[in-house]
Amino acid sequence: MNNNHNIIKIYLYTLFHSFILAYVIERLFWASRGISIEQVVWIEIIYSVVVMVFELPTGMLADRFSRTTFIRIDALLAIVEFVIIIFATNFWHFALAIVLSAIGHAFQSGAHHAFIYDTLRASDKISHFEKVLGRVRAIEYLGVMISGLLGALVAAKFQYVTTYWISLGSVIVAFIITLTLKEVPKSQEQAAQPTWSKKDWSQVWTFMLSKKHIRYITLIGIMSGGVIVYLDEFWQLYMQAIDIPVIYFGIINVFGFGAVVIGSIRATSLKEKFGFHSMIRFAMTMITIGFLWLALYHHWFSIFAVMLIYFASAVIEPLIYGYLHDHAIEQYRATIESAYSLLSRLAVALIGLPFGYLATHYTIFSGFMYLAVVLTLLKMLTVVLGRKLTTQV
Repeated sequence: MNNNHNIIKIYLYTLFHSFILAYVIERLFWASRGISIEQVVWIEIIYSVVVMVFELPTGMLADRFSRTTFIRIDALLAIVEFVIIIFATNFWHFALAIVLSAIGHAFQSGAHHAFIYDTLRASDKISHFEKVLGRVRAIEYLGVMISGLLGALVAAKFQYVTTYWISLGSVIVAFIITLTLKEVPKSQEQAAQPTWSKKDWSQVWTFMLSKKHIRYITLIGIMSGGVIVYLDEFWQLYMQAIDIPVIYFGIINVFGFGAVVIGSIRATSLKEKFGFHSMIRFAMTMITIGFLWLALYHHWFSIFAVMLIYFASAVIEPLIYGYLHDHAIEQYRATIESAYSLLSRLAVALIGLPFGYLATHYTIFSGFMYLAVVLTLLKMLTVVLGRKLTTQV
């Protein structure tokens, strides 16, 4: 019974953790406090570096100790992050808040999905893992959708900072929910691995880098995810650049993240109908077309390109994580996901430097064109090498 309650509580935690009214005007609020696009990119890079430093140690600890503790640490740091941002007045205040956010992300990244997997394993429902991840992502973006719609209205009627105060209340509720999670007993494989050694490090990185099919799937996941981060971060400035008023940002948020909800829910059924690798290739095509659209056509109709990108990315994410967990070494499950997250943040940092320069010194459209080129090269890789590399399972 506790196992079933854990999944329900994770759904509730996800809803409140994502019910952030501030996200819909985040870039505008930061700009009002004097933060430029290039500074935002540098803060994103700081975030990535901090995640990379903490990812593996926290993943290893999550494999050895309580996963719920790490989820609670993330929820607590989110509260501190919002308090700092509410009173932030310069670059270093925002950077400090993002450092805390990065530490929280590192603590929960491996533990969160591993906790779900362990909960399902204890109930003999491992086959539901991708479906549950899809639901978690759908609930997350349902929260983002609703809060975005409300956030735009609040921001238009009151001050931008008001949305942060309301969001602070939501993350406090999320933290309270984490206190009710019940730890799941570890499997025999996990319990039999009391300490970490060089051999453990070697096994994790051998799994991630030496197996061709894992290396291929990891590359697709981290590069496509690294590009989409900059749509998440800068869609508001893009919409502002094509003269869409702030009051409509909530509606755009609903359309964009509504596509995420649909894609997340449909990911497993689409994989079962068309096949894993076919869906990966198709989703990559859709994401690439979407970014080309945003770069070349500066019209309100570009909202549909955002929807296309978010739908396709929502299909890819649970499939990638499901694939990694299906092939993971049992006793290193959280650590392997942390290694994946580390590589993801490295990709975000490397992709972000040229994007920040182009978007700051030229236009936001130049930055999106660069992202479209990155995706085009990645799509070519899936066409040329994908079929060959995915034969090794």
